[in-house]
Amino acid sequence: MDDWATILSLGSGYVALMDGQVVGAMCMTSFGEVAATSLLIVDDKMRGRGLGDNLMNLALEVSGGRECRLISTTAGLHLYRKLGFREIETIHAHQGTVSPIQAADGIEWTTRDDFNQICDIDRSATGIERRTLMSALWETGRYAVIRDSGQIVGYSALFWYGRGENAGPVIGRNTDEARRLLSFLFSHLLAHSFASTSVSRRGSQIG
Repeated sequence: MDDWATILSLGSGYVALMDGQVVGAMCMTSFGEVAATSLLIVDDKMRGRGLGDNLMNLALEVSGGRECRLISTTAGLHLYRKLGFREIETIHAHQGTVSPIQAADGIEWTTRDDFNQICDIDRSATGIERRTLMSALWETGRYAVIRDSGQIVGYSALFWYGRGENAGPVIGRNTDEARRLLSFLFSHLLAHSFASTSVSRRGSQIG
């Protein structure tokens, strides 16, 4: 429920009802000119009746013509392709228990004064204004940064989501910086804690 509360605090939620019971749900978050859909679920007993289609069509209608983005598992690809979505990249999710790891040099936790710089870097890497999301992560998690001549050039966040702590977004100028950020975050977790991260490549962004 905490995951849903976090997403709903950033946008809106919609449900499908059958005889007064919730049988499907989804969330939508707006980031400027981009709308993101997430947490689309349909009751196992109600699948195959078009509820997922109806919820997604509602999302497209509510988006008001803005670009819509989502992350899909392979199970959902058929639905999203049918609705006109196209694949732009593959994201690899990694999760498991954390082994002891040494923190990388040159990484440090942020201060409140770093927030605007982090938002600028995130917008440059993703092309989306995600200040509301960044603010929510700031309140519930922790940020680590890489600095070059006093300026922030990369960052990552560590926050609780789902079954454990999640590392991401991870944004750096290259793969080495991304790995250093991740090693720093994981070094601060208790040994054998459950953690996850998702990795993709888009310009200077990893994750």
